[in-house]
Amino acid sequence: MSKQIVVTPFGIYSSEGGKLSLESEFSTSPAEAAKTLRNYEKTETLPELDVLLESGAEFSADSEASIDARLRLDELAKERGIDLDKYIHALNQELTKLRMHEELASPDRRIIQAVNSLEEMDPLVNVLSERLREWSSLYSPELSRSVQKHDDFLIKLSQQKEISSELGAVFERSDTEVPKGIAHSLSDMYETRTRLREYLEKMMREHYPNLEAVAGSHIGAQLMALVGGAKRLATKPSSTVQVLGAEKALFRHVT
Repeated sequence: MSKQIVVTPFGIYSSEGGKLSLESEFSTSPAEAAKTLRNYEKTETLPELDVLLESGAEFSADSEASIDARLRLDELAKERGIDLDKYIHALNQELTKLRMHEELASPDRRIIQAVNSLEEMDPLVNVLSERLREWSSLYSPELSRSVQKHDDFLIKLSQQKEISSELGAVFERSDTEVPKGIAHSLSDMYETRTRLREYLEKMMREHYPNLEAVAGSHIGAQLMALVGGAKRLATKPSSTVQVLGAEKALFRHVT
């Protein structure tokens, strides 16, 4: 019978005839051992494990040898002078930290925050821009009529020095400085929105190029935000993704 390989919280063991032999020892530090085991979780392999498999050994997480080793963890811990309960508790804590760090560092988390910020920013700047058009029309109606784009209008309003209007009312300087100040702040928000869109497009191209190519940066990001992340989106049937994407595209078009 060929040698069976077993991965335990303490290291890699080989099993022959029911006897477990330590082949590669993990660190006794729960934090260091957790890094090794987390790498094993993600890749389903380890360099030391590959060497043993290349030598003809066999490995299966569900083999009798693996089950036997799990039942004998207390015995293996005592051989290394480890308190099993304390070690496993600390190891699980470290593994949880690593998983959380990876999850929070995932690019889709940043993309979701970026696209949600854009979704909240768009109506805000549009509504406030319309409000400023109405406000400035009291003393300079020609300006609002002559400049159609909100961002161009805000720049002109914020930089307006002298108010000369044939149709508008005559206001004190202090009355016009307030809307000019708001226009300056909103103009900055337009620039921020542009940078945010560029950031979103860059992140989508770098990390999710296939989704970006099919749905576009904005709708692709919206889909991830809608379902809660890239992994969840990948598990959705294509028909569901198509319906969600069509709804988002239509909503964006009509608004």
